[in-house]
This record gives sequence, structure tokens and C-alpha cells, in this order.
Amino acid sequence: MNIDGPRDHVDRLQRELATAQAGRPSAPKLRKIQRWIEQYERPSSVTNAVKEDRGHRCQLCGYPGFRKSNGRQYCEVHHLFHLAKKPPAECLTSGYVVVLCATCHRRMHYASVGDPKRSESGWTVNVDNVDVYFDTGLVDG
Repeated sequence: MNIDGPRDHVDRLQRELATAQAGRPSAPKLRKIQRWIEQYERPSSVTNAVKEDRGHRCQLCGYPGFRKSNGRQYCEVHHLFHLAKKPPAECLTSGYVVVLCATCHRRMHYASVGDPKRSESGWTVNVDNVDVYFDTGLVDG
């Protein structure tokens, strides 16, 4: 009969643990990196004016957003033309952006979304196979 002593038992458990841990990846190390990016400037004066003019309600789903800890209503402003894809020169003006809740803003970036088409005083955009009209106050001139 083979009876392990306490030390033998601990050694065996440590070997089993080491074998089990060898099969799974170790946790990644927390590292800082520096990145150099180039992007179009997005003037906060435009986004603030759009939020003030149109309110803080999502123009896609109608959700009023949520109240931030400072008491102000939260919403986001979305550029209808992707800034990385050679947008029209005037794309940074109020007629080319819409107010969205955070969820719909993600939707506009990751769902099936068509190119904006000029319509009345705004834009029509196909979002998940549904044409959505955004009134942005555009006036032909």
C-alpha cells in the first residue's frame, strides 16, 4: 500500500496545477502604447449648436437619452458622411449631421447603412433595409 506523506501530496498537487495551467494562455500584460493618428477636425461648436437647435432626442429612434451626473442630457452627433471616405467639403456643417442616442450611433456605424441621399430639407438613409428621413434643416441655396 502506497500512502503519500503531506509533502508528497503537496508536490503532486503543484505538478497537476502546473500541467493544467500550461494548457491555457497566461493573462496579457498591461502595456501602454503610443499611436499617431490623423483625422479631420470636428468642431464642437457645430455639435453643440446642433444639440441645442434639435434637442437631445435621438433622430432615429426618438429616445431622449439619459441624464448625466452633471444634470445635462446626453446624446451624440453623427456625421452622415464617413469622414474617412472623402466626404463633401461642407460635411462638418450642421446640415450634414444628426443627433443620435449612443445605441443608434453604434447602429449607424455597424449595421447595414446606405449612403445618404438628399431629400427635402435633410437626408434619407437606408438603415437595415428601411429608408429613414433625417431633417437637418438643409436649404438649397
